[in-house]
Amino acid sequence: SYDIDGDVDFYYWNFDDGYTSSQASADHEYKNSGTYNVSLKIIDDLNDITTVYYTIEVINRLPIVDFYFEGGNRTTTDIFEFYDSSYDEDGEIIEWLWDFGEGNTSDDVACNQSKNYCNKVFWFPGTYNVTLFVTDDQLGTNSTTIEITVTPTLPQPQIRIPDGLRLSPLTMSNFKTWYIPAERLILLDASPTWACCIWKEDRADVEYFWTIEEETYFGKTVQYYFGQEETSMQLKVVDSWGNEKTRTFTVVPQTVPLITIENWEDYTEIVVGYDMTFQTISEGGTFDLYRWYIQERKLDDDYLLIDDINTNDSLQFPVFSEGEYLVKVSGRHIETKLWAENFSFTVFIYNKPYAYLEFNNTINEGNWVTFDASTSSGFWNGSESRVAQSLNLNYEWALDGKTLAGNDKIITVLMETGGEHRIDLLVSQEPVGSQIFITTFYADYKPWGVLSTHPSNPRYGEDFEIYLNAYDEEDEAYINFLKISVYDFEGNRRAELNYVDQGSNFNLIVEIEYTGTIVLDYELMDLKGNFRTNSSTIEVRGWADIYIESLDIKGTKERGKTQNIEFVLTNYNKTYESVLYNGDIAIGTVDLLIDDEIIMSWEYNIGAKESKIFNFEWTALPGYHEFEVIASVSNGETILENNNMTKSAIFKAEVKSSILPYPNFITVSVLLVGISVLKHRKAN
Repeated sequence: SYDIDGDVDFYYWNFDDGYTSSQASADHEYKNSGTYNVSLKIIDDLNDITTVYYTIEVINRLPIVDFYFEGGNRTTTDIFEFYDSSYDEDGEIIEWLWDFGEGNTSDDVACNQSKNYCNKVFWFPGTYNVTLFVTDDQLGTNSTTIEITVTPTLPQPQIRIPDGLRLSPLTMSNFKTWYIPAERLILLDASPTWACCIWKEDRADVEYFWTIEEETYFGKTVQYYFGQEETSMQLKVVDSWGNEKTRTFTVVPQTVPLITIENWEDYTEIVVGYDMTFQTISEGGTFDLYRWYIQERKLDDDYLLIDDINTNDSLQFPVFSEGEYLVKVSGRHIETKLWAENFSFTVFIYNKPYAYLEFNNTINEGNWVTFDASTSSGFWNGSESRVAQSLNLNYEWALDGKTLAGNDKIITVLMETGGEHRIDLLVSQEPVGSQIFITTFYADYKPWGVLSTHPSNPRYGEDFEIYLNAYDEEDEAYINFLKISVYDFEGNRRAELNYVDQGSNFNLIVEIEYTGTIVLDYELMDLKGNFRTNSSTIEVRGWADIYIESLDIKGTKERGKTQNIEFVLTNYNKTYESVLYNGDIAIGTVDLLIDDEIIMSWEYNIGAKESKIFNFEWTALPGYHEFEVIASVSNGETILENNNMTKSAIFKAEVKSSILPYPNFITVSVLLVGISVLKHRKAN
């Protein structure tokens, strides 16, 4: 720049990236790519100002990608160690992505985040193009590829012992050591062996040779009984190319406790619908896991019903149909982590027998009645180990709840009284199972009546209605007398009403003045002088009255602090103190609301004059919050105004600080002070 009528006194460069210069000539390096508007302002000796602008575009330089690996070409079991040596001339690399030529990029987080180092095993032989993609901080991406060769490996003998385990984590020093239960026949399985780069579970051209205590065995699987001593064994694997490898394994027997089911003998023969829980017991140790196995064994096939591993040391036996069931249970020893030997037994489930009886239902008081159970039967439909067959039956009789003499399938009984009767037939089959057949009949002659009360269980202060009807099948019947006795809840008789010769119908409505019992004694009579007496007791209940006695929020009133919200429900009514009135159990639900939202509900059952404490833990949020408890009674309540309580509180926010990079440092602290407001209605 120049000035035709003077000199330039001042230069000011603005590079549009936050940097400036006052030199006449300035060198400047841009850190990021993009388009920049560069301006130069000059001032001459007469204070005249001129500004010129230039637009420039800065282009990102892609990163330089390079990596290498050590050790040359390797086999399918070797570890390739890749090292990244990439760099970016105008920035830094922020992302790495490895493609090992197997059809997909690596999802190994450790590789992609390690930046300059990655371990890789190639499971198949061949030539692979390994590519490294890198991205710089300007999102520029570049890559490079190296070709590697992977050759086949020798067979790798491996074994699996279903009843054993190895220490975790597996290392080169411990992966050949197996811990097994002592004094047990153990299955040894060579299926995990690798041969020629792939899983060789079903290859017929792979041969397996076992050497255990100087004895040789052949095959992919063998069984061997191990005692208490540590034992070394060798497995040699020969593939179809003649490659072979031998590996030595160590077997370390461990003492594992036994497991059984408590009183299992009681469950071997049961009947359909029997509630049965299998409870395990152990000798010499404890278990932390259990495996339950149930199989149905039919005539033609077996069906697996349960095969589950869980932490339950007991099993509620499912309600299955008739049949034969194999039950097994094992437990994992908490110390050795080995599984106990299976405890197994067989459960036979029988259908209940068929029970039925026949009789002539024209019955009068004083007649002999014959009951015939010949059509009753019991049958086993057959399973894997038991053939189909009829079962032996035994008979037990009862009339109106009283056991009758005799156990024959046909029995004759004298009807000493008339009216409604019940005959019970219990048919029991061998070895297990019974069925009851119950029927009722009417022995003619004596009158009978229908007594109804409303409500069936009246409460203090309600109207109570008594309705009694007298009937007779042959003639008319009437109410000879009715006595109503009223007792309070302490057993004191408070009133007695007597009604004589009331005809065939009686109706009375009274107001309940006491809680306790009402006893109705009455006698019915027909025109022939036959009579029936009866007595009925009615329970009279009081009323519940639930109210919230207290509501507290316990804890530091700060954000993130745990608050213990505690409230007390009380079932109490002041009426208890003024009248002979014993209240009632309160049954219902109570809700806890925070800011008008239900966060917890409970069911409760609180006796008269009793209280119950409820607790809920809540993590505090900053600000003002309102807590409310609302209770409801499902079995009746007359006073509803005291069934809720609210309480509010303010919770402090966390004290935070921040540093602003420009123009200076500012520290801000905010303190929130919590207050509580309690609304409480006392018991009336």
